[in-house]
Amino acid sequence: MSPPDDQSQWDERTEEYERPLPITEVWPGDGQPICRVAPRLRIDVSTVSVAAYLRFLRATGHWDPVAWVGSILDENDAIGDELIDLPQALLERPAVMVSIEDARAYGRWAQKRLPLDTEWHEAVRSIGFSNAGGGLVWEWTASRHRTGHIVRGGRDRRRLDAHGRFTHRSWEDEAVRDVGFRCVVDG
Repeated sequence: MSPPDDQSQWDERTEEYERPLPITEVWPGDGQPICRVAPRLRIDVSTVSVAAYLRFLRATGHWDPVAWVGSILDENDAIGDELIDLPQALLERPAVMVSIEDARAYGRWAQKRLPLDTEWHEAVRSIGFSNAGGGLVWEWTASRHRTGHIVRGGRDRRRLDAHGRFTHRSWEDEAVRDVGFRCVVDG
């Protein structure tokens, strides 16, 4: 049977299709939502938040929490003397100004690790970039490039109005204001 002459019946709006989020569970290491994206790989549903990173800092003494919070604040942010006074909007932001070593330390504490570049690509693709909260910040991977490590998904730094994209790939060698991370679990 041949298709009807009216081609509009064949047009689909696939660019608006949003993948359903895979079934999530709470990971006991850090209490963060995580989902299975392959038979032997689970990934954090979103980047590690300020609140989650603060729990790590307080539990391990890895860094001075007050100094770290001070390093991530924008000039418009204001907090009181106590970390308890942090506004909810700040606590929900991705944890940035975290070096690759600090991100790895968080992963060890949470019984996780940083994803390889290929794992990040496949996992975030299977979740869906917007479902995974992609584009808010660049994200560390464990894969090396030049003198640093590959970061994925962030915005074009030359254009402040740009959005992060799934295909964006760069590299970093130190903690910066627009690089965060998410972790993976084997098995």
